[in-house]
This record gives sequence, structure tokens and C-alpha cells, in this order.
Amino acid sequence: MKEVGKVIEVKNGKAIVEFTGTSACSGCGAACSVKGKKRITEAFDFIGVQNEDTVEVEFQERKILKALFLSYGFPLLMFFLGYLLGSVTSSAFGIKTEVVAISLSFVSLAASYFLIRILFSKGYLKESEFVPVIRKRL
Repeated sequence: MKEVGKVIEVKNGKAIVEFTGTSACSGCGAACSVKGKKRITEAFDFIGVQNEDTVEVEFQERKILKALFLSYGFPLLMFFLGYLLGSVTSSAFGIKTEVVAISLSFVSLAASYFLIRILFSKGYLKESEFVPVIRKRL
């Protein structure tokens, strides 16, 4: 997905780009910060843009979906698996099912975010793979 935006700041090989909200933005999920009706995101700058340049930024849809899964899907899956595991184990031991199940679901949710953090820190996932890229100056 390609969007046209205006560079508002350049620093360390990256540019802060401001977009006017389009219809594509409503279902996007690229984690742009909302500033009024405009959206702001950080993008890699390999072409040497300047402040106030109008640029075309490419958001890779596959990477957006991967980021959405890591942010929402995986933790939600772990939450439900924790609830299921807590429900099964507590009923096997004759303990109040709901208390253990709910507790284990929240522990699993926290563990999922901790696991994602470990994957980033060990290099299995790289933050840079989720950052959009400026493709050309317009």
C-alpha cells in the first residue's frame, strides 16, 4: 500500500511523515499516530528527503498483518489458551474452576508480551522490518 505524505522532520536516516487521513487509513493498522485528522508515522529515508518534501511512502501489507498478529492476535490466543488450560487443570484437581482459569489466562497474556519482547531482544524479530519506507520524492 502506498500513501503520499509530507515530511515534517528528518533525523538519523528516518523521516517523520504526516499523512492526511484517507479511506485506506480507516482499516489500515500501520500504527500511525493520530494528530487531529492527520496521521504521523516514522519511515526509513534512503533517498535523502528534506523537511516539507512531499513523498510516497510504502507500507508493506504483509508486514502490517504480521505486526497486528504480534500485537493483538498472539496475546489474545494465549489468553484463551491460558483460560482453557486453567479450566482443565483446576477441574482435574477439584479447585474452583473460574478463579484458576481467569488467573492463568492473565498470566498467559502477560507471558505472551514477555515472549514477544524476548523475540525482539534476541533478534528473531526486528523492529526495522515493520517500519515503512519512503520510495520517492514527488
